Amino acid sequence: MKRHIIFAFLLVFLVYCLGSAVIIQNLLSSTASLQTLISLHEIEDIRQNLNLRVQKIQSFVHLSALDFSYNLDAIVANIDGMDHAVHGCYGCHHDAAVNKEIHYTEQLLTDYQEKLSYLITSGREGEWRRVNQQQAEKIAETITYRIQDMVNRAAASLQRKTDMVMQQIRKTYLFMGVTLICSLLVMGVIARHLAKKVLTPVQQLLVATQRLADGDLGYITESQGKDEFFQLQQNFNTMSLSLASQKKENESLTQALQRKIDELQNTKDQLVTAEKLASLGKLAGGISHDFNNILCGILGYISLLKRQVSNDKTATETLKAIENASRHAAQLVAKLQSFANSKECPQHPVNLNEVVVAVQQALGGQSCAKPFRVRLDLDDDLSMVMGDFAGLKELLCGVCENAVEAISENGCIEIKTENIPALTLPEAMLPMADQPCVRVSVKDNGKGISEGDLKKIFDPYFSTKEMCSQRGMGLGMAIAFSLVKQHNGQICIDSKEGSGTQVDVYFPALRGTS
Repeated sequence: MKRHIIFAFLLVFLVYCLGSAVIIQNLLSSTASLQTLISLHEIEDIRQNLNLRVQKIQSFVHLSALDFSYNLDAIVANIDGMDHAVHGCYGCHHDAAVNKEIHYTEQLLTDYQEKLSYLITSGREGEWRRVNQQQAEKIAETITYRIQDMVNRAAASLQRKTDMVMQQIRKTYLFMGVTLICSLLVMGVIARHLAKKVLTPVQQLLVATQRLADGDLGYITESQGKDEFFQLQQNFNTMSLSLASQKKENESLTQALQRKIDELQNTKDQLVTAEKLASLGKLAGGISHDFNNILCGILGYISLLKRQVSNDKTATETLKAIENASRHAAQLVAKLQSFANSKECPQHPVNLNEVVVAVQQALGGQSCAKPFRVRLDLDDDLSMVMGDFAGLKELLCGVCENAVEAISENGCIEIKTENIPALTLPEAMLPMADQPCVRVSVKDNGKGISEGDLKKIFDPYFSTKEMCSQRGMGLGMAIAFSLVKQHNGQICIDSKEGSGTQVDVYFPALRGTS
């Protein structure tokens, strides 16, 4: 760009210099012509002076001898002026023809002076004087005629040269105007060229910087040419692409960091839940053992009392109610023992489809106040998992019982099994993302779980069921969580109020099994 600017100013300078040189040359030529005209006017003054002196002398010629002698000084002065004027003509004219005319005029002046000298030396009137006066007058007329002829020819030449000088001056004016217009046109072209070379890239860079300031990282400008602006645009494009790449990299790092944070938070929550359940499990194990012994004693005494009062119907019904309550308490104790039992069960390859079918049969055999449907969607090519059949059945039964409690009359529960490749696991399953899994999904169309309750769903004795429900013990999901951990699995719950609930349980798949 610097070369363009220097070349533009140099071109303007050359145009002005060229125009100025021609104008100066024309001015010098016009000045020389004007000087010549001034000289011609001075020569014209000499001729007019010569003619005037001849006429003055001629005015003295017809005077009387006495008056002529009286004006002798003026006559001599005019004669000297004529000699000076004639000799002055030789200094300007060098042409032979012109010099011949000047020489002839000089000869006439000499004759005229001779006649005048006769008149000066003649002191009296007479024929001789009159004849000399007539001859002097005749010579004066000839001189006057020749001077007038020379004056006329000089005036024509002077007019012709004046016209030439004026034409030359007009040409100078015209050339000055043309030079000015050409200079303006050249400057306009140069200004347009520089504007295109400078303003267009600057405008593009302004738009690009504004787009960059608005967050449009990676915006590219159209760069053309090989000048400094081209390099500046290239550097801007490189910077913009670099910022876009860094932004993308930062977003990727942010997403990875967020995934790690979510994973750590999920792991933390699971550890807290596991520790909470372990502590409660120890407490529940001790209490359930002692409480079970008490219940055994109660049930034994009830059996003895029933034999003693077999004839009393009221007492028999009362003892039967006490026995039912005790057996319900025994079921609670069994659940507490199952929750508290953290020992590893013997595991072997299990087909989860068989577990699901057993769960369906168990649900069908239970007495329920409301009718419901169970729909199975089982993968025929399902992989095997390592686990305890009874424990897996208890796990899924607990989940399905909660689903039955959540649905309304004639509701539907869908149980689905499928193989999950490692790469399609959700983010919550990141600890298991390096291996394929088997997923069991239990989905219901019930009322759903609120976000606040969803965070406490695995807490022991937490339940969204009615307090009067016989099934509302609050241990189903806590036991399910413990059983999932015993099988090295993961459990996820997706639920919204009014949209139902889906529970997904993941188990590591045995490689090479189906």
